[in-house]
Amino acid sequence: MVAYSFKGGFVPLITYGEKRQTIRAFRARHAQPGEMLQLFTGMRTRHCRKIIPDVPCIGVDEIIMPAGCWYEGSYEPITVNGIPVMLDELEAFAIADGFRPGRQAINDGQRVVASRSARSAMATFWRLYHGPGRFEGVVIRWDPSGVLP
Repeated sequence: MVAYSFKGGFVPLITYGEKRQTIRAFRARHAQPGEMLQLFTGMRTRHCRKIIPDVPCIGVDEIIMPAGCWYEGSYEPITVNGIPVMLDELEAFAIADGFRPGRQAINDGQRVVASRSARSAMATFWRLYHGPGRFEGVVIRWDPSGVLP
Protein backbone atom coordinates (compact mmCIF):
# COMPACT_ATOMS: atom_id res chain seq x y z
CA MET A 1 0.00 0.00 0.00
CA VAL A 2 1.26 3.47 -0.88
CA ALA A 3 0.14 6.72 0.76
CA TYR A 4 -0.15 10.16 -0.84
CA SER A 5 -0.86 13.50 0.83
CA PHE A 6 -2.94 16.32 -0.70
CA LYS A 7 -3.43 20.00 -0.05
CA GLY A 8 -6.69 20.80 1.76
CA GLY A 9 -8.36 22.36 -1.25
CA PHE A 10 -8.32 19.03 -3.06
CA VAL A 11 -10.03 17.12 -0.23
CA PRO A 12 -13.66 17.82 -1.32
CA LEU A 13 -12.82 16.92 -4.92
CA ILE A 14 -11.30 13.59 -3.83
CA THR A 15 -14.21 12.94 -1.46
CA TYR A 16 -16.79 13.42 -4.22
CA GLY A 17 -14.80 11.41 -6.79
CA GLU A 18 -14.01 14.38 -9.03
CA LYS A 19 -10.23 14.28 -8.55
CA ARG A 20 -9.14 10.86 -9.81
CA GLN A 21 -5.42 11.30 -10.36
CA THR A 22 -2.33 12.94 -8.96
CA ILE A 23 0.91 14.03 -10.59
CA ARG A 24 4.05 13.28 -8.58
CA ALA A 25 7.80 13.53 -9.08
CA PHE A 26 9.76 10.33 -9.52
CA ARG A 27 10.72 8.63 -6.25
CA ALA A 28 11.98 5.25 -5.13
CA ARG A 29 8.53 3.65 -5.08
CA HIS A 30 5.13 4.68 -6.40
CA ALA A 31 1.95 2.66 -6.45
CA GLN A 32 1.43 0.04 -9.14
CA PRO A 33 -1.86 -0.83 -10.89
CA GLY A 34 -3.97 -3.09 -8.67
CA GLU A 35 -2.33 -1.85 -5.48
CA MET A 36 -4.44 -0.02 -2.91
CA LEU A 37 -3.79 3.68 -2.30
CA GLN A 38 -4.17 5.60 0.94
CA LEU A 39 -5.10 9.25 0.38
CA PHE A 40 -4.39 11.68 3.22
CA THR A 41 -4.30 15.36 3.93
CA GLY A 42 -1.82 16.87 6.38
CA MET A 43 0.55 13.91 6.46
CA ARG A 44 3.44 14.27 8.89
CA THR A 45 1.45 16.79 10.95
CA ARG A 46 -0.87 16.45 13.92
CA HIS A 47 -3.73 17.33 11.55
CA CYS A 48 -3.19 14.22 9.40
CA ARG A 49 -6.37 12.44 8.35
CA LYS A 50 -7.43 9.92 5.76
CA ILE A 51 -9.60 11.51 3.07
CA ILE A 52 -11.48 8.43 1.82
CA PRO A 53 -11.23 4.66 2.32
CA ASP A 54 -8.41 2.99 0.40
CA VAL A 55 -8.89 2.96 -3.38
CA PRO A 56 -7.27 0.82 -6.09
CA CYS A 57 -4.62 2.25 -8.38
CA ILE A 58 -5.73 1.75 -11.99
CA GLY A 59 -2.77 3.29 -13.78
CA VAL A 60 0.68 4.83 -13.46
CA ASP A 61 2.04 6.69 -16.48
CA GLU A 62 5.14 8.78 -17.06
CA ILE A 63 4.50 12.48 -17.63
CA ILE A 64 6.69 15.28 -18.94
CA MET A 65 5.57 18.88 -18.64
CA PRO A 66 7.94 21.15 -20.61
CA ALA A 67 8.78 24.59 -19.23
CA GLY A 68 6.55 26.33 -21.79
CA CYS A 69 3.58 23.99 -21.66
CA TRP A 70 1.35 26.40 -19.72
CA TYR A 71 1.93 29.66 -21.53
CA GLU A 72 -0.72 30.96 -23.91
CA GLY A 73 0.51 31.20 -27.47
CA SER A 74 3.61 29.04 -26.93
CA TYR A 75 2.08 25.68 -26.14
CA GLU A 76 4.56 22.84 -25.82
CA PRO A 77 2.53 19.66 -25.27
CA ILE A 78 2.54 17.70 -22.07
CA THR A 79 3.33 14.08 -22.87
CA VAL A 80 1.99 11.01 -21.08
CA ASN A 81 3.99 7.88 -21.90
CA GLY A 82 5.50 9.82 -24.79
CA ILE A 83 2.12 10.69 -26.33
CA PRO A 84 1.25 14.40 -26.51
CA VAL A 85 -1.84 15.55 -24.61
CA MET A 86 -3.46 17.69 -27.27
CA LEU A 87 -4.68 21.14 -26.36
CA ASP A 88 -8.34 20.10 -26.68
CA GLU A 89 -7.70 17.13 -24.31
CA LEU A 90 -5.90 19.22 -21.70
CA GLU A 91 -9.11 20.60 -20.16
CA ALA A 92 -10.39 17.09 -19.33
CA PHE A 93 -6.92 16.14 -18.02
CA ALA A 94 -6.90 19.20 -15.71
CA ILE A 95 -10.42 18.40 -14.45
CA ALA A 96 -9.38 14.81 -13.62
CA ASP A 97 -6.48 16.32 -11.67
CA GLY A 98 -8.86 18.39 -9.54
CA PHE A 99 -8.95 21.78 -11.24
CA ARG A 100 -12.00 23.82 -12.22
CA PRO A 101 -12.71 27.12 -13.93
CA GLY A 102 -13.51 30.03 -11.59
CA ARG A 103 -12.16 30.56 -8.07
CA GLN A 104 -10.72 27.55 -6.30
CA ALA A 105 -9.10 27.32 -2.86
CA ILE A 106 -6.08 25.06 -3.12
CA ASN A 107 -4.53 25.09 0.34
CA ASP A 108 -7.36 25.50 2.90
CA GLY A 109 -8.09 28.99 1.58
CA GLN A 110 -4.52 30.22 2.02
CA ARG A 111 -4.13 30.36 -1.76
CA VAL A 112 -6.95 30.85 -4.21
CA VAL A 113 -6.53 30.15 -7.92
CA ALA A 114 -8.86 32.07 -10.23
CA SER A 115 -9.12 31.14 -13.90
CA ARG A 116 -11.31 30.91 -16.97
CA SER A 117 -10.55 27.21 -17.51
CA ALA A 118 -9.40 24.14 -15.60
CA ARG A 119 -6.26 24.18 -17.75
CA SER A 120 -5.33 27.71 -16.67
CA ALA A 121 -6.11 26.89 -13.00
CA MET A 122 -3.73 23.94 -13.26
CA ALA A 123 -1.11 26.17 -14.89
CA THR A 124 -1.38 28.73 -12.10
CA PHE A 125 -1.09 25.99 -9.45
CA TRP A 126 2.03 24.51 -11.10
CA ARG A 127 3.74 27.90 -11.38
CA LEU A 128 2.93 28.71 -7.71
CA TYR A 129 4.01 25.39 -6.23
CA HIS A 130 6.55 24.00 -8.68
CA GLY A 131 8.00 26.97 -10.57
CA PRO A 132 8.16 27.48 -14.33
CA GLY A 133 10.71 24.79 -15.20
CA ARG A 134 10.37 21.37 -16.81
CA PHE A 135 8.74 18.64 -14.72
CA GLU A 136 9.15 14.88 -15.10
CA GLY A 137 7.28 12.34 -13.03
CA VAL A 138 4.23 10.10 -13.01
CA VAL A 139 0.46 10.40 -13.20
CA ILE A 140 -1.16 8.03 -10.69
CA ARG A 141 -4.82 7.26 -11.36
CA TRP A 142 -7.31 5.60 -9.04
CA ASP A 143 -10.84 4.28 -9.23
CA PRO A 144 -12.97 6.49 -6.94
CA SER A 145 -15.65 3.78 -6.71
CA GLY A 146 -13.09 1.56 -4.99
CA VAL A 147 -13.75 -1.37 -7.29
CA LEU A 148 -11.14 -2.76 -9.64
CA PRO A 149 -12.33 -3.30 -13.23
